[in-house]
Amino acid sequence: MHLKRRDFINLSATTAATAMISGISSCKSREEKQEKKVLTGDLQLMTNDVVPVTKEEREARIEKAQRLLVEQKIEALLLDAGTSMKYFTGINWWPSERPMVAIIPSKGEVRYVCPGFEETRLRELIKFGKDVYA
Repeated sequence: MHLKRRDFINLSATTAATAMISGISSCKSREEKQEKKVLTGDLQLMTNDVVPVTKEEREARIEKAQRLLVEQKIEALLLDAGTSMKYFTGINWWPSERPMVAIIPSKGEVRYVCPGFEETRLRELIKFGKDVYA
């Protein structure tokens, strides 16, 4: 396709004018913006009253799990990386092909198993227990 200079200039001018008109029409007046602010001014964030899970609450979760383990005569609970580990330990670890687990024994402290090269990173995140088996 061969485009003449005159056609190119006309096409460019038309495109620029269209863009300018659509930009102008999308601008809202100050009154419209103020009206929207008045309408939404009374709204509150849904998360204002959300409280993070405390260390004490996680300890209570672990203690309850240990009590249930003893009642059911189970030696330990194995938590793989993901939501269960976060629920009990607060550690947010993305599941992958390498094992990263927390072990809640029926008696004693939480223990961890991870790849050797992840040990330092894991130790930075631990809030419960201290034993890491790399």
